[in-house]
Amino acid sequence: MAKVVPAALKVVCELPSDWIGVEMEGYQGLAGGLQAIFECCQLSDGFIDTLKCGLRRDYLAKHGQFYPCVIMALAKLLPCCLPHEWRRCVKCVEYLISEAILVVPYQPTHLDDLPLADLSVFRLPLGVSQVLVDTVFVLSTTNQENPQMWEQAAKCYVQTLKELLSDKCAPFELCQLFCHTCQVLSVLPEQAMEQVFVLTLELLQLLGQKFVGASECRLMARGIQGLSGSPYHKTLQEKLQGLSSQMQ
Repeated sequence: MAKVVPAALKVVCELPSDWIGVEMEGYQGLAGGLQAIFECCQLSDGFIDTLKCGLRRDYLAKHGQFYPCVIMALAKLLPCCLPHEWRRCVKCVEYLISEAILVVPYQPTHLDDLPLADLSVFRLPLGVSQVLVDTVFVLSTTNQENPQMWEQAAKCYVQTLKELLSDKCAPFELCQLFCHTCQVLSVLPEQAMEQVFVLTLELLQLLGQKFVGASECRLMARGIQGLSGSPYHKTLQEKLQGLSSQMQ
């Protein structure tokens, strides 16, 4: 049986012979094509494998609006996702990053203490994390009045970050993820903060098991500064001071 999909999907992907592209309202150009891709990927892992084979890689990699359009598509879809659907969307993002189709712009304020770091080693976990930070920032400007949506999004965000963590994570990588979680925490509505705050504590605990230098501590301190109006600001400062003392 033929599958009917938005015609905009053809912008970013060669359709299999049994897929029929139909013009649909709300799906135009690159943004509409990416939205359609993520919607298809939500449905099953099989859709992800199908779309991988047909992606117009060169077109996407060279398109100047590819990254912003990915963020806008995710901002539309992730708030409505169940946990398994969210995970499939993240799996699609991981593929785009690992294949160097999607180039993620890192926040320079997180890097200026470590100019010699080899970021290629951390491209996938930090790329996924930065994509989620940027997506949450877009959501924070458009949708603050849905407590259940934010609680679900925070839960899925925390689960994704935990899946990126392992005992092999380098201190630099953990510091970056910590700063990302602080950024997310700074824009979340109050009812969705606690889960992400607990994640920041877990990251600090992991860092306590590794050697952390002065530069990493300054990096995390800047991340915490962005939470100056948050009820968790003082607690994180105290935890970081304890970590710094432990490393001296």
